[in-house]
Amino acid sequence: YTPPEITYFVPSEGSRINGNQQITARATDNINVSSFSFTYSTDGGSTWVDIGEDTSPSYNIYYKYWYSTIYFDTTLVSDGMVIVKVTATDIGGNTGELMRNYEIDNTPPAVPQDVTAEAGQREVRLSWSPVEDPHLSGYRVYRSTTQGGEYSYLTYTSNTSYTNTGLTPDTTYYYVVTAVDLAGNESAYSQEVSATPVEDYT
Repeated sequence: YTPPEITYFVPSEGSRINGNQQITARATDNINVSSFSFTYSTDGGSTWVDIGEDTSPSYNIYYKYWYSTIYFDTTLVSDGMVIVKVTATDIGGNTGELMRNYEIDNTPPAVPQDVTAEAGQREVRLSWSPVEDPHLSGYRVYRSTTQGGEYSYLTYTSNTSYTNTGLTPDTTYYYVVTAVDLAGNESAYSQEVSATPVEDYT
């Protein structure tokens, strides 16, 4: 009558999750784990909603544990706190469970404002106003040689400025900037700015 023991459950406690989040659990047992079931609650554990069940979990012969991975579509749940519970059941019907508290965040930061581009010698200096977001990670810069796109990813920075060097003189470059938060949510493109670098005669 020994229940399975869940020895590993990720993401870790308190993580911010978003999108189609991967969740993995492992369990040990004295006989055989026959299934893992995953549920979530947004009301502190009063009611539980199914995420999914794995009735044929994999087994690691070397380390002697059963494991399962499932995907939780967090976009179906409102942003905020959520409890995710994994329940392991063995062939004797004994169950072991473990819960994790997560924060769902599918809301992107605001779009960067006041973006400017200043041409230099074979370079363009970009700057923008900081985005006020307590969970802001930084900014992504995109570039095109065609007005309106198609933009290619250029760089990531935690600063509110970036200098793009090594450019071709007398070519107009177009830029947009996005803001990214710690959960990986990305804002829409900023207003496009452009500049035309000149030759370096030094």
